[in-house]
Order: sequence, then C-alpha cells, then structure tokens
Amino acid sequence: MLFLFLTFVLVQRSFVSSVKAFPSVYEGDLVLLGDNVTLIERKFDINGSIVIKDNATLVLRNALLNFIQNENFMYNITLKNPLGGNPCLLVYNSTITSNYRMSIRMFENSTATLSNSTVDLWTYILRDKSVLSVLDGSGVEWLWGSG
Repeated sequence: MLFLFLTFVLVQRSFVSSVKAFPSVYEGDLVLLGDNVTLIERKFDINGSIVIKDNATLVLRNALLNFIQNENFMYNITLKNPLGGNPCLLVYNSTITSNYRMSIRMFENSTATLSNSTVDLWTYILRDKSVLSVLDGSGVEWLWGSG
C-alpha cells in the first residue's frame, strides 16, 4: 500500500509545472544612481522615464527600447546631477522608439553616444557642457543646445 501511495505522489508531482512570470512592461521611472552600469539587451518596454544621475551609465546593446506614452513628451531620458562624475548613455546597434514624441535631456557634464542606432521621434536637449556623439549612420532629428 505504501508503495502505491509513493508512486501516486511521484507521478502527480511530475505533472506540476513551474512558471515564472515576468512583467511585459516596466512600470514607473527607471532611476540609475551612483557608479551603477546598467545593460539592456533585447526588447525592453517602459511606461515611465529613464533618469541617469551621478556617475551612472546606461548601455543599450542590440536592444529595442520602447517607451509607452499617452501623449507627446510624457516621458524622457534625462542625464543630470553628475556629482563629480559623468552620467552616460551608450547606444550600440539599437533602436529607441515611442508611439509619441520624446526627448533626451542632458544637463551639466553628461555624455551620450549613438553608434549604428535608430532613435525615432526624439528631440535632444543639451545644456551645460554636455556632449552628444552621433556615429556610424545614426541620426539626430531635432537638436537644441544652450549654455
């Protein structure tokens, strides 16, 4: 009898599946601080802004970064508050897109590099000694600078 019970438990256990749920959309602002280096590869949907501060770096490599908005300029990518460092955005072989217009806003000692990448529906705002490098077939639609 014990043998039959153990056999039943083992058979039943083998039919239980394990599923890990991952959110299909990142909800809220993604804020990178300190000396943090964050790498995004593949597809990443976000319902919020990305803020890069201090000496943090965001690297997009072979990625599709998609911002989900309900109106123009609802969200953005902002690089600011270097605190003796250099907020940095590095985009390689990637696409950044949205269903509405957006901006990349760079303040103080911020740096962004676009290499062989497509950035759709964007306005770039550079202030206070920020540097934007556009390389290898990447393009810029609107660029505004001051300071």
